[in-house]
Amino acid sequence: MMTLEQAKLEFSQFVNGSCPDASFWEIYQAFVAEKMKLDKYFSDFLEENEDEMGKDNTYDGKSWKTYKSQLKEYNDIDDSIRRVKYYLNKNVR
Repeated sequence: MMTLEQAKLEFSQFVNGSCPDASFWEIYQAFVAEKMKLDKYFSDFLEENEDEMGKDNTYDGKSWKTYKSQLKEYNDIDDSIRRVKYYLNKNVR
């Protein structure tokens, strides 16, 4: 199975025209697997840090910073999934 880093590299190379043989299905699977891991991470993280985050009215505590950082990564993965889906649906190779 393709790693997340390999998927990012191959997709980037395809978009830039230097990897015409990219396997979109494998790239898609790698991104979806990472999104699922992050879903699990968020569930656990929010459960463990619920009280601390709820008491922080400034949203700049350690838990909030970690949450925001991971959320950015999650959004990047989600965006990548949408972009790969576009190519899969268009049967671009």
